[in-house]
Amino acid sequence: MALLSTKASIIPRLLVITAAALVLASFAARLGIYLAHTDFFAGISAAEFSTSALRGLRYDIAAIALTCLPPLLLMLLPGNAWPLRYVRNLGFVLFAVAVAATLLFGIASTQFFAFFYRHLGVEVKAVISDFDFILQMALEQNLPALLAVLCGLAVTFIVGYRVIPKLPAPAYGVGGYAARLGLLLLVSYFTLWGGPARQWVDEKHAFAAQDLRLGPLVQNPAFAAFNNLFFPQSIAAAQQGINSDVEDAGLPENNALGQSLLTDITIENPNVVMVVLESWTPGFIGSFGAEQTATPNFDRIVANGLRYQQMYANGPISIYGLQALLTGVPHLPGMPLMGFGGVETLAIKGIAERATEHGYQTLWAQAPRRASFNMDRLAQRWGFTTIGGKEDFHTPSDWVKTPFGWDWPLYEYALTQFNGLANQGPFFATLYTGVTHVPYVQVPEAHQRRPHNPDGVDGYINTLSRADWALGKFWQQAQQTAWHKNTVYVFVADHVVPKDMPDKSVKGRYRIPFAIVGPGITAGDSQQIASQVDVLPTALSLMGAYAPSTPPASTLVSDGAMNYWISSDVVLGKYRQKPVFTVEGQNSGGTVSPALEQAFLQRQAAIYRRYLALQ
Repeated sequence: MALLSTKASIIPRLLVITAAALVLASFAARLGIYLAHTDFFAGISAAEFSTSALRGLRYDIAAIALTCLPPLLLMLLPGNAWPLRYVRNLGFVLFAVAVAATLLFGIASTQFFAFFYRHLGVEVKAVISDFDFILQMALEQNLPALLAVLCGLAVTFIVGYRVIPKLPAPAYGVGGYAARLGLLLLVSYFTLWGGPARQWVDEKHAFAAQDLRLGPLVQNPAFAAFNNLFFPQSIAAAQQGINSDVEDAGLPENNALGQSLLTDITIENPNVVMVVLESWTPGFIGSFGAEQTATPNFDRIVANGLRYQQMYANGPISIYGLQALLTGVPHLPGMPLMGFGGVETLAIKGIAERATEHGYQTLWAQAPRRASFNMDRLAQRWGFTTIGGKEDFHTPSDWVKTPFGWDWPLYEYALTQFNGLANQGPFFATLYTGVTHVPYVQVPEAHQRRPHNPDGVDGYINTLSRADWALGKFWQQAQQTAWHKNTVYVFVADHVVPKDMPDKSVKGRYRIPFAIVGPGITAGDSQQIASQVDVLPTALSLMGAYAPSTPPASTLVSDGAMNYWISSDVVLGKYRQKPVFTVEGQNSGGTVSPALEQAFLQRQAAIYRRYLALQ
């Protein structure tokens, strides 16, 4: 190969070595994922892993080509003139940045898999938006890998500035440069574009096997992030697996795509407080089935309310859950992320705007900073008139600093706001907690039920205990107010705890606590199947802004790449153009009855068409 010939300069050989190192790093990431998640990859043999890793070479080369090809063309320029030497040096610096970005995105995508069993998708935009949060998570959870990348980048810059300008120019002329350029473009053509088949390399090719779990072993972690950042899947592409003759499934004639879960409402114009519980998981909550509870205060509160035992998050991360809760529209594959050209661009009214139209004062407050996930801007878009965040609260100076905030300062702020809002009429408020977000902050000794671990279940249980203490303190003080007696509380999680949920089935990964407590609410447990899109119409029905309707018998959730249909006895899956398949329940892994398949496809088609109609 010309790039490795003895007559070539050291620069092309360094490039080949770097490319080989990136490929080896990708293989190491795949192997690490495979070995670290034996429960997820159970039944996948070493031979299947090896075949998947070999197929992944295309994605490795594609990732390198996407990020490194432009600076490569500068570095390989021949000639001894001083402008050319400094252009080569510039190319080297850009190449170092590209390599560092590839490694960092690869680390982030691999870490994302540890939580959600897939690589980074459109969430990569939220990662960039909240970079300081992500940096802290990297420092807590991947410090050795992060230090290795930063040290390598520092060494590379030193070499670039001091050594590269002194190296002899490449030992070839214009013809040699053209040959190398042609070779690089040819490799890129067969990896990125797929050669004569003319198929742009995409995630769907990685998931061509019957067993979709092989897909993450084929994908290059960095490529998954880059591809979704610059070439996200479109709604049109996401709809390709749905036949054009599939008709809508009779969704209600309003913005929300869910239905009210309350059919008999006896109270008029109550205050409604929705508490969004960060990462709260039924497996650790006694009132939702846990043998050992970490939330005694919450259990006592919801003992007097209606507890929905079959409630599901519409997605595995916060931004998906918040979108469903605040707009009644779920996030499905192909839809832009909320806050990045997603539902906020649609002609719909948010939950707070609807509440305002019915005479309610509105408040949004969250434990993290106001701008986290762009929520200050989004809260305003959905109609909230008062917006608060961590910077508005009083947090004692001796408390450990955490970017996700402590819950008690949030509740303390809310109590003060409620006292003022109650004098102006009924109010609707959403409180979004944060202390239970990973990486887990070290809590005071009184709430350390287990040894502190910023990345594991012990750290989560400690922060959950602290969060429950804050909620109990809030409840105790709220009971002393006049407005509490006319307030209905809606408690709902945004998603389950990443990675450490006790039940790793599809239902276990999406089942969340949901309870309604207040005057006129009959206490008990409900087995009604529902999801977060049903919370908006339920809350609005309490305010008299939504007519009660028949609750659903099944629900649709999505991990951002695959859709799941959950009913009482079966879980179905749908990935792009692949046929509907049974994930759990009756005839697991087998064929799906035509009636169930049609119902699943109708639900997807209706949501996509409603989304497009609202643009």
